[in-house]
Amino acid sequence: MTNNQSTGSMRQNAAWHSRAGISWLMSFGLSTLMFLFYLLCCHKRYATVDDGLITHVFMGYIGGEIPTFHVYLNALLTYPLHWLATAFPSVPWFTWMQLFFLWLASAVFLHSMIRTFTNHDHPLWLGLLMGLVFCCLFVMPYALSMTYTVTTALIGAAGIMQMLSIDYKRATDGAIIRGMMLSLVLIVLGYSLRQMTLLPVIAFCGLAFVYCTAEYFGFGKGAKRSLRPMVISLVITAVVLGSLVGLREVEIRAKGMQDHLLWQESRIEVMDYLGMPDLPEDVLEEIGWSQGHVKMARKWYFIGASTQDYEAIASYSLASTQPETTAQSLQNAGAKLQAFALSEPNTMRTACLLMTILALCIIGLLMQRNGTLWRWLCLLLLVLGGSAMVGYLLLSRFVLRGALTVYLPFAALLFGLIGACLPSVKGRWRSGLIGAMLVLTAALLGEYALVNLPSQIKRPTLNLSFTEPDDVFCARDEYALAHPDTLFLCDHNLVKDYRLFPAAQDGVPENLLIWGDWNYGSGEYREMLASFGIEMDEIDASIFLRDNVRFLSDTGEPSLDLPLAYIQEECGEGIGYHLEEEYISLYAFCIK
Repeated sequence: MTNNQSTGSMRQNAAWHSRAGISWLMSFGLSTLMFLFYLLCCHKRYATVDDGLITHVFMGYIGGEIPTFHVYLNALLTYPLHWLATAFPSVPWFTWMQLFFLWLASAVFLHSMIRTFTNHDHPLWLGLLMGLVFCCLFVMPYALSMTYTVTTALIGAAGIMQMLSIDYKRATDGAIIRGMMLSLVLIVLGYSLRQMTLLPVIAFCGLAFVYCTAEYFGFGKGAKRSLRPMVISLVITAVVLGSLVGLREVEIRAKGMQDHLLWQESRIEVMDYLGMPDLPEDVLEEIGWSQGHVKMARKWYFIGASTQDYEAIASYSLASTQPETTAQSLQNAGAKLQAFALSEPNTMRTACLLMTILALCIIGLLMQRNGTLWRWLCLLLLVLGGSAMVGYLLLSRFVLRGALTVYLPFAALLFGLIGACLPSVKGRWRSGLIGAMLVLTAALLGEYALVNLPSQIKRPTLNLSFTEPDDVFCARDEYALAHPDTLFLCDHNLVKDYRLFPAAQDGVPENLLIWGDWNYGSGEYREMLASFGIEMDEIDASIFLRDNVRFLSDTGEPSLDLPLAYIQEECGEGIGYHLEEEYISLYAFCIK
C-alpha cells in the first residue's frame, strides 16, 4: 500500500512538472512571436524624452563616455550596460534591455494565467486566453509607446502575478521557494530600472503575499501546512531588498554623487511639481538670475543653475502659493480625472474591463459561499489600496505613466485572482460565468485587432531604426560627426528624440550638448565639457560665445529669440549672431 501511494505521488509530481514545463514553453513561444511581430511590423517609439536621453547616455553621446552611475538606474543595470556598450559600441542597449524586460514580463503573464487557472481545476485554454488578453491590452500598447517608468511597473506586475501562480496546495516547499525567488528576481529588475516607481508594486506584492499565506497556509490550530517556505521566502526577500537599498547608498558615496542627486531632487521639485513661477527681484538677486534666465529655465535650461538656486525657488513658490481648501482639492482632482479620461480612452476602456472582471470575481465568490474569507479580504484591500493610491496621485501630479505604476500592478493582481474566484465545480452558473468572460474577451480582443492594431501596423522591415534620410536627428548626428572639434549647444527641440533605435552606422557624435538635459552635472557631462576646455563650475551664459561652440537649431532664427535675449541680458547688449551653415533641416549659428 505504501509503495502504491509512493508511486502515485511520484506520478502526480511528474505530471505537475510536465504541466509546468508545457506552460513555460507555450508562454515563451507566444511571447517571442508577439515581440517578433512588434519589432518587424509595428510603429514604435519612446513615450517620453527621458528614455531617449538615457539611450543616448549609454550609447556614448555624452563625450563618448559610457557611465557606470546613473541617477535612476542602479549598479545592477549600469555596469552590464557599460560593459555591453564598451564591447559593442553604437548599439542602443538600453532599448534592447527594456524590450527584454517586456518580453520576459509577457512570458510570465502568460505562464501565470495558465497556472492560476489549472491550479484551481479550470481549463488550460481559458487561462491561456486570459493571458493573451492581458498581454494584448496591458503590455503591447505600452510597448509600442515605451517608457522605462511603465516597463518597471510591468516587470513588477509580472512578479505579482508569478506569486499568485504558484500551486501552494500541491507544490513542495522547494518549488514554492523557487517560485517566490522568480517573483523576487522580477521585482529586483524593476527596482534596478527605477526605484521610486516600484513602491506601488511592493505594496501590491505585500498584499499578494499575505493573501497566499493566509489562504493556503492558515494560522493557529487549523494550519493547512508548514509556514516554512513562506518564512524563508520573506527573509530572503527582506535581505535582498535591504541589500539593494544599501548598495545604492554605497554606490552614491563611492562615486561622490551626493551633490548631483541633491541637485536633481531640487530641480525635479520645481520643474515637475511646483512649476517655475514669476520671481520677484529680491529672489532673482538672491540666486543671481535674470528674467531671461527664468524664461530659459521654463524651457528646461539648466546651465548655471545650482541646488541652492532651485531650493530658493521652491521655498518662494511654496510660501507664495495659497494652500487649497478640501473643496478645491476635490474639484481639481475631478478635473484631472475628467481630462485623463478624455485624453486616454484606451486606458479607460481597459479600466471598464477591470471593473467587469471584479464584478465576475464577486459573483464567483458568492457562488462558492464557503472558504472564501481571504479572497474577499484580498479583493477588498485591492480596491481600497488602488483607490487610495490613485487618489494620492490625483491630489499631486497625475500623468499617464505615474497612473500606470498603480494601474498595471492592480490589474495583474486582479487577473491573478480570477482563477481562485471562479467556482471549480462544474455547473450552470460556472458555465455562465465562463461564457460571460469569453464574450467579454472576444469583444475586447476584437476591438484591439480592428481599432487599435491597424494604426500601429506598417510594412514589415528589418530596418529597426525607422529613419528617413532627411530625419532631423539623423542630420543632427551627421553634422556633429562632421565637426568633431566643435561643441554644439542644441535647441531644446533637438532633445525630443523618441527613436528606440537611433541610426548610428557611422558612429555616435560625442559633441552634442542639450541645454535641457537633466544629465547636467554628471561625471560624463563634466568630462565632455573638460574636453572642450570648459570647467563645469564656471559654466554660465558665456558658454554660447566661445570660439569652439555653436548653437544648433531645427527652426532657424526664431529659435534664437529666447537664448539671445538671455545672453544679451547676462553678457552685454552688443552681442549678435550670424548663420554659419545650413545642413538639410538644421541651422548652425555663431553667437558673438
